[in-house]
This record gives sequence, C-alpha cells and structure tokens, in this order.
Amino acid sequence: MSAASRIAHDVTGTGPAVLFLHAFPLHRGMWDAQVRALAATHQVVRFDARGFGGTPPGDGLLTMERIADDAITVLDQLGLSRATVISTIPRALSMMGPNASIAST
Repeated sequence: MSAASRIAHDVTGTGPAVLFLHAFPLHRGMWDAQVRALAATHQVVRFDARGFGGTPPGDGLLTMERIADDAITVLDQLGLSRATVISTIPRALSMMGPNASIAST
C-alpha cells in the first residue's frame, strides 16, 4: 500500500488545482464551505494530516515537513504538478518548494 493510499483525501470539481491544508487539531472537513464555493471552477484537493480525520497516525512525529511531503505525495498520485495551496499554516507551505503558490487564511 502506498503512502498516498493511506492518506485520506478527496478531489472535487475540475479546473486549476487548489490544495487545502487543514488546521491543527481539525480535519479536511473544516474546508467544506470553501470546497462548495470553488468546485464549479477548480479541482479542489484536500487531505487529512496523519492522525486526523480518516488518516492513521503513521510512524514518527507529525511535523510541518511531513505534512508538506504528504501534500506532495497526494498531488503526485493525482498527477498534479502544481496547485495553489490554501492553509492556516503558512510555514508548511514554504517546505513545498519554490514553485508553491501560496494563499494563506
């Protein structure tokens, strides 16, 4: 089983990709209203960080680096080479690399 298959995630809509990262200690459901608002014009991707929502804890501590790595893993599994990232944790976004598009709430 791949790492991405253990990460609970969903994809809604079509268009430019938008990736939502949830706040601690919540889960991807915190973005329900935003998903509804964007799904008509965007491909909305969101996932539960390890140990939250539908994703098991996995091995080791949950760190910003691990969240960023899991985000990239999910995007790779979906065949997405870029996405605008929306998050309440901007520090995690900086770990996604120089080409990450950032929108912070």
